Amino acid sequence: MNFAYSSMKILPPNWLVIANDQTISYATGAMSVVSNPGAGSVSLLALGTNPPVLRHLAPVPVSVIGPPTSIALHPTRPLAIVTCAMQAEVREGKMQQVTGRQVSLVNLAEEGGGVITTVAVGLQPRG
Repeated sequence: MNFAYSSMKILPPNWLVIANDQTISYATGAMSVVSNPGAGSVSLLALGTNPPVLRHLAPVPVSVIGPPTSIALHPTRPLAIVTCAMQAEVREGKMQQVTGRQVSLVNLAEEGGGVITTVAVGLQPRG
């Protein structure tokens, strides 16, 4: 098969979108669930500016434990789908990671940015 690589145009990304899980800590070198977890957030790093601009959107339910954290970006609009495969919950008197089911639609625009809606779906959404 012959591929025409010269016709492909690879552009650097304009945004770096990062999920920030506020339910776990590695402060002791081992993973532990924090006693008073936050919901999480999404950080946006605009790489097309000099200097780069950093913004945070919170609260956004996210998880970096379990299946890979998934952030899907819309190709032409400032929207992202963010999954939360695991969440912190009190079980048997202590904070634990349990299977999550949340997916959020997030507006990434400078004006009015934040979670548009969060819905419950099947266990450990990812993809």
